[in-house]
This record gives sequence, structure tokens and C-alpha cells, in this order.
Amino acid sequence: LHLPVCVVEEFGELLGYIDSDGSYSRQGRISFGNTSEVLLDRFEYILRQFCLLEPKRIVGAEVGAKAPDGYRTTKRLFYSYVSSKLLVAFFDNLRKSLLRVDLAPLWGAYLRAFINGDGCVDVKGERIFIIQKGGAKQNLVVALLQRVGIPARFGSNDQCYITGARARRLLAILQSSSGPLTDKVCGLSFPDR
Repeated sequence: LHLPVCVVEEFGELLGYIDSDGSYSRQGRISFGNTSEVLLDRFEYILRQFCLLEPKRIVGAEVGAKAPDGYRTTKRLFYSYVSSKLLVAFFDNLRKSLLRVDLAPLWGAYLRAFINGDGCVDVKGERIFIIQKGGAKQNLVVALLQRVGIPARFGSNDQCYITGARARRLLAILQSSSGPLTDKVCGLSFPDR
């Protein structure tokens, strides 16, 4: 990657949002859906500022979410999308390069956005929870966590709990990147690991 670090960080963040609660297709459609308008605003800002694309926002239906401990919430879902085959090709190459480059700001930005979408940081920063269906994205998150010195794994339930000193270290990495870090109070019970 031969881009300024700040731009690389923004693209890492964008890819993290897409990998957690978004998608992109070979036809060039890039989308991100979330109940947090703060995250949608950030996703759209990066697309406008660094990709010169104008995203469209759609207000979706109310969705119910059930956390592992049974806590249930209902929130309005928002979607934002753009079309750009060039950006899709760039994301393919960025994902392939993510583990080959030694660029901690890129990893931190990706992880922060990914955890914003598919995770939870408790208010004290002592526990971080990530949930992701098995496969390549799980493997990528584990590999990036290991790259920043945080051993982690997903259990058979597709959940990863990071607690104590490891959570504090990861929180410091997540906060060192630009962009929002949502402080979700998920009502989750975290086992000691």
C-alpha cells in the first residue's frame, strides 16, 4: 500500500464496517447497515471525503436483537450504500494485504470498526465481546488481534470474549485510531477467560 497512513486508516475503518455489518458485490454495490446513526454518519463521511462518492441512506424497519444472555432490544435499522466497482476491487486487494503489511493504524482502525458493528465494549473497558459467524472474517479478526499482541479465539458459539489486561490493551489500540468507538452497554454477562 502506497497511501498516506491517515488515508490507509480510513480505508481500514471502512473495510471493518463492511466486514461487520455490511457487504459488497461484484456488481459494485457497497452497503452498511446498523442501528447507530453515528456509525452510518462515519461510514458516509469516509465515502464522501476519501472516495468522492455520495452514499444514499435508507431507513429500515425496526429490528429486534437478542444478546447471548437473553437481553432483547428493538431499534431502527439504517442502511447506507453506494455503487463503485473500482472501490470493490480496492477492498478485495486491501483485505488480501491486511496481514501482509506492518501497519498498526490500519489494523486498529479495522478492528475498531469491526467491533463497533459486531461487538461490544463495556463502559469500563474491562471486557470486549465480538460475535461473528465462522469463516474467513473470524480468522482475519483473530489474526489481526494476534498481530497487535492480543491472543484471542472464537468459541464454538462464534463468540470471542476479551477481558482484563487484554481488553485494556485492545481498548487503548481502538481509541488510538480516529473515528467513533461506540460504548455499548449490552447487558451481556462475560465469563472470565
